[in-house]
Parts: sequence; structure tokens; C-alpha cells
Amino acid sequence: MNIYTINKTTLIDFPGHLAASVYTGGCNMRCIYCHNAPLVTGVASLETISEDEFFAFLDKRKKILHGVCISGGEPTLSPDLPDFIDRIRSYDLKIKLDTNGTDPNLIKDLINSKKVDMIAMDIKSYPEDYARICGAHVSIEDIKESVRIIMSAPIDYEFRTTVPANCFSTDDMIRIGQWLRGAKAFFLQAFKTSDTCMTPGLKEPSIEEMNSLRSAVLPYIPSASIRGID
Repeated sequence: MNIYTINKTTLIDFPGHLAASVYTGGCNMRCIYCHNAPLVTGVASLETISEDEFFAFLDKRKKILHGVCISGGEPTLSPDLPDFIDRIRSYDLKIKLDTNGTDPNLIKDLINSKKVDMIAMDIKSYPEDYARICGAHVSIEDIKESVRIIMSAPIDYEFRTTVPANCFSTDDMIRIGQWLRGAKAFFLQAFKTSDTCMTPGLKEPSIEEMNSLRSAVLPYIPSASIRGID
């Protein structure tokens, strides 16, 4: 497993759990707002953290941590992800997976084999608008299938859409809401500026814009919430 960063303690990445987060490298998208661009386009120049080092860390923290969040990049691109999860499971820790949903078969397998306790899937936009945001041609049918699998799964999940300023209209959000109608958890995440952002110059949205977009989603997803606005 190619690990590039470890966040040793987080109360945010895995809701309800004191967790560590590991970040894999490589992605099949080029999202305009990606704040981890080096993990997407520059992995060849980054140093990796060995699995031995990561598990040595878990040996020291296993009595404190409740879980591990596996993020990226896109973790499902790593062929050894299931084995990596099994090894973490041996520490009696819960697993949260962050994914863009491009591998529904793997997502289904991980759920059915009870390897994951929670999945967070990024929703880039409504299906017909995906390429504008994700900067790549991906199978929308795979994305839709991942949404269907996750929404019917007997595990915790959340969907989330990152919102740069002036990037989405209320009509865009209505279409996202109609697509994800009835989702258990949906978050509008306020974009945060970063020196490693994929697209320099993007601005952070105002609370007024975030509230307006949330209002457009609420008739379809009553649980819709805002994340990232102080």
C-alpha cells in the first residue's frame, strides 16, 4: 500500500470516532478544487511511508484509537486495499473509506465482506455535469451504481459535495438533490483555499451562498448540512 501522509489523530475525518487517517497516492480524477493535488499529479516525487512504519504507529496507539480513515488520492485504485484493511482490522479498529465511487464492484465487495464500517463518497455534481468538476472522463454509470450500493448498504455513509465560490447554481443543487433523494447524510463542504490546490485562484464561498445552496437541496435531502464554514 502506497501511503504518503498520516494524520495521527483526528476527531473530524471519522465522525464519532477518535481516528488516524492515512492518505494514498494517485487518482483517476483531476477535480478543479482538489486540495491534495500533489497526491494526484505529483506522487512520483513524493516519499512514501512504509506499511511497517504505519503499523508500528498503530502498535503504539491501538489502545487510544477507535478507527482508521483511508483517504487519498483515490484508495480504491490500490490493488492491495482489501489486504491492508484486513491488517488494520486485526487491531480491532473500525474502518472508514473515502472514495470517488469509480469502482462500484470493489465498494460492493468491501461492504459485503464487512471490511468497512463507513463510506464517504464525494459527489462532484449532478451526473450530466460531472466532467466539468472532476476534470476527467469517468463512467457515470459506475458513479450511479456506487451511489445505489452505498445508499442500500447496512453501514454508515455520507455523500459530500465541495463548493468553491460561484461554482454551483441552485438549479445544480436541485439536480444533485433529486439524484440523491432520501440520502441518510449529505454535506455541502465549503472549499478552503490551499497552496496545493489543483486550480489556483478559486475562492471560498460565503455563508450566504452555502445557505442558499443547502436550501435548494433540503426538499430532497432533509438531512443536508453545511460543513467547513466557521
